[in-house]
Amino acid sequence: MTGKEIFLGALNFEETPRLPVAVLDGYTWIVKRDQISHKDLLNAADFGASHVIKAFDEFAVDNVCANAHISNFFLKYMGGEIQYDKVGEAFEISKPPLKTLDEIKNFSVDELINQALADDEFVAGLKLIPLLKKHYGDERVIVGVSWGPFTVAGMMVGVQNFLTQAYDDEDSAVAIIEFSTQLIARFAQLLVEYGADVIMVGDPVSSGDMISPGMFEEYALPSVTGMVAALNKLNVKYLLHICGNTRARIKPLLDSGIAAFSVDTLNLEEALPLTRGNYAICGDMNPYDVLQIKTADEVFEHCLGRAKVAGRSGGFLLMPGCDLAPNIPLANIQAMVNAAHSFV
Repeated sequence: MTGKEIFLGALNFEETPRLPVAVLDGYTWIVKRDQISHKDLLNAADFGASHVIKAFDEFAVDNVCANAHISNFFLKYMGGEIQYDKVGEAFEISKPPLKTLDEIKNFSVDELINQALADDEFVAGLKLIPLLKKHYGDERVIVGVSWGPFTVAGMMVGVQNFLTQAYDDEDSAVAIIEFSTQLIARFAQLLVEYGADVIMVGDPVSSGDMISPGMFEEYALPSVTGMVAALNKLNVKYLLHICGNTRARIKPLLDSGIAAFSVDTLNLEEALPLTRGNYAICGDMNPYDVLQIKTADEVFEHCLGRAKVAGRSGGFLLMPGCDLAPNIPLANIQAMVNAAHSFV
């Protein structure tokens, strides 16, 4: 079986010949290692494909991620400020575009999409996808990556501002989340049209470290089910990543329709019996505590232990619990992959 078949097989709860293994994003790791900027990637003649292919070939994972960071451009079109030209550093939202939630009424999803498609750098991020598709064929899954709608809504006014205002102005909170869901659904459609096989979003504002279970179910969960509905029309699977504390997210997501839930740390023994048949679990290698500070041998043993808990009967993909921290040694990423490959 190819890496793509193993990855998708696990999402479909099929037994696989070995454990699937993947990463989420990886672009900040790439710009740090290659001493370039995110802007350099987007303005390269090949849209950064040579850098991405070099890294993912060295990782030897079952997926390849498209440029996650172009979803940040929507904040720029709304009047925010972004910073992505610093060598070796992360793509940042340096100034949110809005001050209050109700300002969202001044914007149109169609207009933002049109601005994006007129922006050479944004389109470069899309054009990277068919280059990756051509290089890898059906050997690896091409993952279109974005921020999740609930997090995008938070980024529009600043996360703390968003959470405070949501309590005082529920109608505007619902409106901006619905707007963000429509926007990211349209963005995901573009990723699919350019060749992405699956869509994965990062939704850190949905973390249990950020909001209560009640707020998650009232505000964030509808954006998840809205994205699932949009991608079901495209026959594309939706993978959700939430950072930090996710234990209270397991049960509310059971009927959401997501294909996989990517987590930071989790009790697999408790979670897998609940989630199998509903959605796969991706994780749960902590990017710092496991992948950055342990030795390669320690990473291998840790990952092998997680593999033994999960088994190969589908419903689990071995992954870092978030984006690759830029200082993670390549040898540790490869140790994670070797553990998955050795578990047969």
